[in-house]
Formats: sequence, C-alpha cells, structure tokens
Amino acid sequence: MAMLLTEQAIRRETKLLTEVVTLKNKSYKLSYWRTTGRVIYYGPLEGPNLLWRNLNAPRKPGEWANFGGDKLWLAPESLWGWPPDPDLDGSGYDVTLLANGFVARSPVSKKYNVRLERRVTLDPKTSLARFENKLTNVGNKIIEMSIWQVAQVAEPDAVILPIEKSPLYPKGYAILQDIDNSAYETSTGAELRVRSNPRQTVSYTGGALAGYVAAERANMRFVMRSRFEASGVYPDRGRAQQVSSTRDSTRYAELELCTPLRRIAPGKSMSQRVEWEVISLR
Repeated sequence: MAMLLTEQAIRRETKLLTEVVTLKNKSYKLSYWRTTGRVIYYGPLEGPNLLWRNLNAPRKPGEWANFGGDKLWLAPESLWGWPPDPDLDGSGYDVTLLANGFVARSPVSKKYNVRLERRVTLDPKTSLARFENKLTNVGNKIIEMSIWQVAQVAEPDAVILPIEKSPLYPKGYAILQDIDNSAYETSTGAELRVRSNPRQTVSYTGGALAGYVAAERANMRFVMRSRFEASGVYPDRGRAQQVSSTRDSTRYAELELCTPLRRIAPGKSMSQRVEWEVISLR
C-alpha cells in the first residue's frame, strides 16, 4: 500500500506551496500540489525528480503561470487559444484521499462549463503510477472535446516518439515547425529519439498503436502511455502523441497524450487512462 503524507521538504521550497499530497512506496514517490492542480514530483525516493518544476512562477492577472510538473488541458488547443483556462490550470483542486492514492477535482470552468477530475494511484512496490482522468460536462449543451495530459520533464538527454506510418503521417511522425532538425534526431525505425536543439523549441507529433511517449535521463527511461484508438479522430489534426524538446536555456521537455474527440452530453463524462513507469537503462 502506498503511503500518504504531507511533503514538508517540498513545502519549504516556496511560500506558495501550502498543500501537497505524496504517494510513496519503498522506492518511488509522486507528489501532487493541490493549490495548482499539478503533479510536481515523480521519481525515485532519493531523486532525481523526473519532472521539471517552477514553483515560484509569478502569478499575474491574465497571464499563464508555468509551475511545471504534470497537468490536464482541454483539446483542441484551437478551442481556447492562449492562455489556458485558469479555472482548470492553476486553481486549487479539491482532494479526497484513498487507500492507495487520491482523487483531485477542479473547479468548474466558467468559460466551458466543464470539470476535470483525476484519480491517481501508485503501485505498492514499483514505479507504476496510474491516472484516470475524467472530463464532465456540467453545462446544458452538447460539447466536443478531448482530454490532454501534459508532463514537463526535467533535463532529459532525449525525448522519444514511436514511429508508425499512416496516411496522416507518411514518415511515421511529423515535425510541427518548418525547420530541418535532423542533426538532433536519431531513428531506430521503431522510435524517433530527439535531443535538445540549443536554438529553439521543436515539437513532434504522431499516432502510433504503441500509444506512448518517453524521455531518457540518467540511465532511466520515463514512459507515459495511453491506449491509442485507431478509429478515433484526434484533435489538432491527429495529435494523439506529442513530444517537445526545449532550448538548452530552459532544460525541460514535454510529453503529451490526447484522447480522441468526444461529443459529451450535459451531465455526461469522458475519460482517459494514462500510466507512468520508470525503466532502468543499465
């Protein structure tokens, strides 16, 4: 059984950090900051933290505060543009403790009439963390949306995207910027491995049945996976899986997974199941 505790060591890092719940077994831990709705630690007990975090990010009216960690957004991005909905990203979540995890519920989005919910558990013995994400329509009209989980990873050696050719992705993947980034790419045929480009952030997207994205750091592979639905229509022109490698100056990358778009009637919900795992590369 995972242990639940208040993480005092993390709390001391910032005056903003007042409520953190930690899931912990003998080898790994996962910490959730309910004040902002973010997972802010995932990794071995003694480190390193595989998630990048920026806990003292300034909060300015009308601007997005990038606290780092892992969060949920709505998709497609064209639905909301920028910045993300402050009711869903950056506001306090209500947390209910479970025997081996917790459930976190967002405020209701005043703009979209939806609520996000996350049920998070940690395996009693291994690094396996499970997320059951839910999007509920609390309004009175049918909506069409997708759940989008985004993890910001600290100082990765590379990010990994599975390769699978399709009519949408003839090369097995697509780069979202109009640049030649081949100097920072390595392909095994099954996976694309991307190192940081010191000049700019670069993003790749794909739709592989393997259903995962990953990052490598310090002889560890952090894997984030969710079931890919081949018949599903994914948001933003098919972005089921996405990785972004930032400039060296920021030293984080993003791992992203989306669900297919769903039509959700009033009072109904859609869900997404995501797993995290750490695999040793030694």
